[in-house]
Amino acid sequence: MKILITGGAGFIGSHVCEAFSDHEIHVAALPQEDTWRIDSLKTTIHRIDLKDSASLKKIAQAINPSAVIHLAANIDGSRDPSRIRDMINDNAMTTLNILQAFPQERMLIAGTVEEYGRGKTPFFENSPEDPVSPYSLSKTISTRIARYFQTIEGRRVTVIRPFLTYGPRQADTQLIPAMIRKALANETIEIPSDDISRDLNYAPDIARGIRAVLESDKTIDETINICSGKEYRFREIAELIIKLTNSSSTITINPSKLRKNEVMGTKGDNTKLRKLAGWTPQHSIEEGLKKTIEWYRTHHQ
Repeated sequence: MKILITGGAGFIGSHVCEAFSDHEIHVAALPQEDTWRIDSLKTTIHRIDLKDSASLKKIAQAINPSAVIHLAANIDGSRDPSRIRDMINDNAMTTLNILQAFPQERMLIAGTVEEYGRGKTPFFENSPEDPVSPYSLSKTISTRIARYFQTIEGRRVTVIRPFLTYGPRQADTQLIPAMIRKALANETIEIPSDDISRDLNYAPDIARGIRAVLESDKTIDETINICSGKEYRFREIAELIIKLTNSSSTITINPSKLRKNEVMGTKGDNTKLRKLAGWTPQHSIEEGLKKTIEWYRTHHQ
């Protein structure tokens, strides 16, 4: 199968490329994007700004893929309302461009757990949308665009909602890598509150989930959570990382790190994915963190 993966050079995208390594993989990457995460993989990279609809249509004709996995996104999580227009352009409008450029292909559109916002957990696929940031607002709009193409245009589209993901090759500023680096340096780990928890998922498990969705016709026209269904408080995560690294780090609460309209919990329900695609996560949080820590030991020390 010939597959186009937008954002394939990113953190989650690189793991998805690995999961489909037995297929012909094409990656859409920004003109100046560093593709180091997939340098060792057999892929064809197409340099393009997805906001350029004319160039995107030319690439669509040149590749003619069997499926498209649209992962590319601006993931800026700030609460600054001045970012709304840019985030809609970067995320919602590029989703529209992708859907218009590839009218026949099987397509997965990546949403986000943040579309559920501060709603009641566990999150089900039909839980109300409650965007709390320009990013989650832009992804909610993207989902609505995808649903329009599902229901009105009869397109073979699935919206996937990966929950918080960690693993090798993630940017150092994200939650788990930041905690790991602090622990390896025996530095204090700051958390914004004792009351925040997240449904954590090891990146290769998320990638396997994405492949399972694509390979199941039962998931067409659906919205699918990809999540562990288990939730861990930030303090629990930090304590486990300290244990696994044999660190002398301590944990302190820094309320200044608490974002406006912070989502306090994100436990999801993965029943639909298990029933329609037969997927279950293969790694416990301890197993995933051990592999992630080993990667950071090797690549950052």
